[in-house]
Amino acid sequence: TANLAGCTGVIFLLVVWVCYATPPAHADQPDSAPKYARAPLADEQAERIGIRLDHAMTQDLVFLDPLLSLQSLARRIAVPSNQLSRFLNERSGLSFFDYVNRWRAQHASALIVRDRCGLLDAAFASGFNSKSTFYKAFLREFGQSPAAHLQDQLKLANIPPGSSACIARPEHD
Repeated sequence: TANLAGCTGVIFLLVVWVCYATPPAHADQPDSAPKYARAPLADEQAERIGIRLDHAMTQDLVFLDPLLSLQSLARRIAVPSNQLSRFLNERSGLSFFDYVNRWRAQHASALIVRDRCGLLDAAFASGFNSKSTFYKAFLREFGQSPAAHLQDQLKLANIPPGSSACIARPEHD
């Protein structure tokens, strides 16, 4: 669990960097009005939401819950769901589902590469509900399939292919 918490912190920093380094899709359109022009989040509100959201994602690992919704996350961090949605859109340029799936894809990548989990075991252990959503999110995040990503990462680390050491889900009797 200590390794997972450390890895999650690194993943969070990567996600934040990508979110802030990537301009929104509409940034090159000068006459497009901001989505929330009438009621932008105050800096204090945004900071409060950001701190709570960071804790929920990095410490509580809420993204692992396959039933996570905007409303349940908003309740958990004690902010109105419309403010959470606005925060995600304004600060990261992502929808709620894209934001959560980015976290899940990063987590699945760690399970696949570091722990050598099978692809579907890693997907379900990371909170994905379906194989297709997992593959789409993984392609969006890494630009390649999970299998290609694993092979590239193993080559980079000079690790020979081997058997899975992952226990992603407990066995049911």
